[in-house]
Amino acid sequence: MEGIEGIDMSKGLWLSGASRERYFKILNIFYKDGKQRLLHIKEMPKAEELAAFVTNVHALKGACASIGASSTANMAAFLEKSGKDRDIEAIQSRLDEFYGEFSLLLERIHTFLNKQTVKRETPPLVEYQNEVVRNELRNLLDALKNYNVSKSDNILDTLKRMSVNSEIRQMFETLEDNLLMSEFTEAAASIEEFLKTSA
Repeated sequence: MEGIEGIDMSKGLWLSGASRERYFKILNIFYKDGKQRLLHIKEMPKAEELAAFVTNVHALKGACASIGASSTANMAAFLEKSGKDRDIEAIQSRLDEFYGEFSLLLERIHTFLNKQTVKRETPPLVEYQNEVVRNELRNLLDALKNYNVSKSDNILDTLKRMSVNSEIRQMFETLEDNLLMSEFTEAAASIEEFLKTSA
């Protein structure tokens, strides 16, 4: 597999469960989320903005580590600690470097993903029935609460094959992002809210 400079892809692949397709999806989510978070670390934070700054670099630290970008994760960890210590000088000494490295990392990921031709057979859509969706979501909720990732993936694949409206389709996509990033609590909360409000 072609590599990405700055990323230990073997480690990232292992962290994603040794699934190439799953790892590519995680990289895609990382890229989209990273483009948004980049906007919040472009400028030096003011004193009253340090809490938000720490939150952002903490998220970036974890995300970088999850794809195998250890060097960038270490830089984010330094900025996180500096933010918690309210050490403006330390942040100032490394922020531009981090911004540049993270921007370059995103560009490399984007180029890599554009070159990939991961082919996946698209199964036919099945007719949407509200109770069928609700039952599958209940099964998914149970699987999430038991941390059964394989079963959760299979149920979500079934849901994604259903012909649903754009709002529910968006929910499925969000759930897929949650599962890929191991955000099981967030996914479960979304399902519970849907089941409650759509009854």
